[in-house]
Amino acid sequence: MLAIRADGAFRVERVAPERVAAVRLAGATGTGAILVQIMTETGLQRTLPHEVFGRAYGLAIPVSIGGIGAGSLIASALASAVGLTGALLVCGSMAIAYGALLLRGTDRRTPALAPAAVGRDGESVLVA
Repeated sequence: MLAIRADGAFRVERVAPERVAAVRLAGATGTGAILVQIMTETGLQRTLPHEVFGRAYGLAIPVSIGGIGAGSLIASALASAVGLTGALLVCGSMAIAYGALLLRGTDRRTPALAPAAVGRDGESVLVA
């Protein structure tokens, strides 16, 4: 892969393969993060009652950020205790087990509601 570098004059330089791999892996990580965010928000919207959605959504972001810090502490302690390969195996197994637990009979989707329209008197009127 070639890159254009600007330091007064433009030059075309060869980029090390490690940097190309790093950019691709960063893109894959970003794609995964976007998918997780979409699934989290969609899951909250579809499973929580409207009365508690705002409070739960306000709690989801701080808990998510706290989980990043806690996961970093736990991962480093786990890697020190069982080694890198063991830590990766433990974390991967936990992710698979948690996913299986979530998928077990969790089709609690709420049916889609008909779109609402506002009538002349300001009242909501369902449109079929």
